[in-house]
Amino acid sequence: MKVGVSGCLIGHECGYDGSHSRDEFVTKQLSLILQFTPYCPEAKAFGTPRQSLRLVEDETLKVITNKTKEDVTKELEETSKEFAKDIKEQNLRGFIFKAKSPSCGVERVKVYNPNGMPFSNTEGIFVKAVKKELPYFPIEDEKRLLDPWLRENFIIHLFAYDAILNLKESIKKLSDLVDFHSRFKFFLQSKDENNYRTLGKIVANQNKKDLMSIYKEYEKLFFEAIGKRSDRGKIVNVCQHIQGFIKNNISKEEKEILTITLKEFKDGIVPLIAYLKPLEIYMKKYKIDYILNQFFLNPYPKELGLRSDVKAYK
Repeated sequence: MKVGVSGCLIGHECGYDGSHSRDEFVTKQLSLILQFTPYCPEAKAFGTPRQSLRLVEDETLKVITNKTKEDVTKELEETSKEFAKDIKEQNLRGFIFKAKSPSCGVERVKVYNPNGMPFSNTEGIFVKAVKKELPYFPIEDEKRLLDPWLRENFIIHLFAYDAILNLKESIKKLSDLVDFHSRFKFFLQSKDENNYRTLGKIVANQNKKDLMSIYKEYEKLFFEAIGKRSDRGKIVNVCQHIQGFIKNNISKEEKEILTITLKEFKDGIVPLIAYLKPLEIYMKKYKIDYILNQFFLNPYPKELGLRSDVKAYK
């Protein structure tokens, strides 16, 4: 899967002083499953090394060089828009930005008043351009990815986003969308039950719309749903629904294992994988293929081990 990244995070020496900000999670773990396309709008616009920048609110938001106080807003905005369009054309599936950068910060980028005092926060100029070009695009920064909950939600967002775009490229008949919706049932419920039900009505196509009209309507709501973050309560509810598929198959001992483990997950004692692993074993044992095919069970490569962290859910 191709994903954009701030070049400094993968070791490119594109910082204002010629430095990099190589991130181990990005370069050592995510690089095993993702193919990165690097961008640095500041280096493209001003070269490296260059003056450092800050955002200044003076009637409008401006990008000002720290040393010479030059207004370089136009140059950075134009490069950011150019890169945002390239990201769309390259059909990338998401982006990992450099935290707190005046161009790439996803949040908490300091905004200064003309007297040089910080007074508020915003997002970077490049981030704004990407959001405008791709409003449902999965994005995060490397600092926020230190939070296990945000990390797990971002990675699962990436793979769900990739899945719907792959469907867009291959869909030929309504049954393709029906099968897709069926496979994403429990994942969508873990995000937003109401969205899931509305998506089901779209798939039912009672008004007999043409295939691409249905797909576009479905895609927009699907994007909205997968951009939401799951919480522990929603996950427990979904797990209880899934467990219902084997309630008449499993033994008393097997049911007890699942019940106890799910409660321990709910209480924050064990990670989600402690429950899902025996559940998956029982689904295979009793040949419940419908559940085994669910995106919810295996949304991304298991070697990432994200569901092994108790803090991956709140």
